[in-house]
Amino acid sequence: MRDHLLTILQHLPSAALLVNGKGMILRVNQAAEQLFGYGPGCLDNQSLDLLVPKDRRELHAELLYDFYKNPSVCPRGTGLPRHGLRQDGSLVPVDIALAPVHWGEEVLFLASLYDLTLHKQTELELRQVNRSLRFQSKVNRAVAHVRDELTLLQEVCQAAVEAGNYRMAWVGVAEHDSDKKIRPVAFHGFNNGFIEKLNITWGETGNNLTAMGEAIRSGQPIVRNNILGDPQMSPCRADAKQRGYQSVIALPLKVQDTVWGAMALFAPEHAAFTPQECKVLTELAEDLCYGIRACSQVSVQE
Repeated sequence: MRDHLLTILQHLPSAALLVNGKGMILRVNQAAEQLFGYGPGCLDNQSLDLLVPKDRRELHAELLYDFYKNPSVCPRGTGLPRHGLRQDGSLVPVDIALAPVHWGEEVLFLASLYDLTLHKQTELELRQVNRSLRFQSKVNRAVAHVRDELTLLQEVCQAAVEAGNYRMAWVGVAEHDSDKKIRPVAFHGFNNGFIEKLNITWGETGNNLTAMGEAIRSGQPIVRNNILGDPQMSPCRADAKQRGYQSVIALPLKVQDTVWGAMALFAPEHAAFTPQECKVLTELAEDLCYGIRACSQVSVQE
C-alpha cells in the first residue's frame, strides 16, 4: 500500500505533497520540488510551514486543524487559493486541492498544487488593457466636444486617473529655447509637488535622462517598467518612490509631423505597461494629437 501510494504521488502531473496530522511533509513529487525550488529529497520530513509565507502560518495551522477534525475532499477551485513560499523567498500563487488518505489508523492528506502564475499574469494583462480602453473612450469623447487646447489636455489627464486608474498623468510641451525644457501644461492625480519640482529637458544635454525627454527627442513611445531600478530614471527616482510610481510610459504628441510635447502616465505597479496596453495607448495618443490640431484650427479661425 505504501509503495503504491508513493508511486502514484510521483506520477501525478501536478505538484503534490503527502502530509501528516502534525503538519510534517512525508513525501513530495518532483513537480513540487521544481515548483518550490528544492532539490530531490530536501522537503521530505520537513515542516509544512517551510512552504507557507510567515504571515499566513497561523491561519494555515487553523485550516489544517479543521481539515483533520473533519477530513473531506476539497477539489480545486473551492476557495483554497494560496501563495506558496519558494526556497529563494519569492511567492508563487497556487490553487490547492485536498484529499484525505487513510493510512491504518492515521489520516494523512494529499495536497495537489497548481501554479497560477500564468493565469494571474493573463488576468493582470487583461485588466491593464481594459483600463487603457476605458481611458481611450474618455479621450475620444473629449476630443469630440472640447475646443480649447488646455481644457482638452486637462480632461485627458483627469480621464487617465479616473477612468484608466493610473497614479498620475501629465502633459508637457517641448520648449524650443536654448535650454530645451519641458514645460508642464496639464496634470492630474497623486502629485504632491512632483510637477512643481520638475526640471527636465529634451535636448542632448542637461537633465534629459527621463522617459519624457527621450520620447520628445526620439518621437517614439518610451516605457520604463522599473522606475526604482532603472538608472535612466535616476533624476526622478526618489520622488517617484515617495509617490508610489513604479512604471511610466511617455507618449510623444505630434502636430504636423513635429513633436509638440509628450504625455506621461505613471502606474503604481511594477512592469505595468504590457505590449498590448502600449499599443492601445499609442493609438490614444494619436487621437489626442488630432484633438490638439482641431483646437489649434478653432483658435486660428477665432
